[in-house]
Amino acid sequence: MSSPELPNQCIETKNGLGFISSVFVPLPKAISVREPSHEHSRSSDPEAHGKHFFTIIQMLQRDLNQLEFLYTEKSKGLEEISREYARLECYHYETLEMVQELREEIKKRDISSRLEAKNELRIEQLERQLEQKQNFKHIYKR
Repeated sequence: MSSPELPNQCIETKNGLGFISSVFVPLPKAISVREPSHEHSRSSDPEAHGKHFFTIIQMLQRDLNQLEFLYTEKSKGLEEISREYARLECYHYETLEMVQELREEIKKRDISSRLEAKNELRIEQLERQLEQKQNFKHIYKR
């Protein structure tokens, strides 16, 4: 004989990052939700049916309120994530602009240092040439 299936209850937990995960676990027998019995459903007492339907409506209203609350919380969370994403995106583009400006500055300095090195080499060459000419003049004067 198999044991009767227990109804499941959804349990939501938050992880370290604040994300909610849902797990369905069986309810213990002591607090399980009872299905209306066939005998009860065959009852012709309108008041009993009314109470039963009223209870169902209350449960549905409670569930609806909980879903509305969860939807509101989800919406707030999404808005916060959107704002943070926009802030990070702005920061990212500012950083990219700074990186581009730094690259351009590095290129300018690199070109400048190359020109300085070429100029220094040219000055050294000219100084050697001048020295050679002066040496050459001293040789002819003697």
